[in-house]
Amino acid sequence: MADFIDTVINSTNYDKRYASNNLMRTYQLEYADGSLEERIDYSDWRYTSIIKRLRKFTPYTYNGFEKFTAIVKRYYGNTTIYRLVLTFNGFMHPYEIPRGAVIKLFDPLELKEQIQKLNNKKQGASGRSVLV
Repeated sequence: MADFIDTVINSTNYDKRYASNNLMRTYQLEYADGSLEERIDYSDWRYTSIIKRLRKFTPYTYNGFEKFTAIVKRYYGNTTIYRLVLTFNGFMHPYEIPRGAVIKLFDPLELKEQIQKLNNKKQGASGRSVLV
């Protein structure tokens, strides 16, 4: 697992601004043997609020032959953002996308604006406590 993470982080396609663990809350899952695994909470309000605010997109008809990450890299310049594109279109994995489906590729500038707004809110709220 560590080799995979090192490969992703050292990839020229990696952009930490769009990494799932920077956009979503994480938690640790403990197994019976005591080992821990970090997991990402896809229901995190920060992540879903970014996706709900994206309004501008370009439609792309998925042919089923091209790798999903290749499409994402061509449009956004990195593959790190693939998870956001999947979620924006209602999918959890590229294999779920049927051939001929129209994928909405949201505007990269609008995404950057939404992430910046989220980061500004996080910085402003860093001194407050929240009870859940």
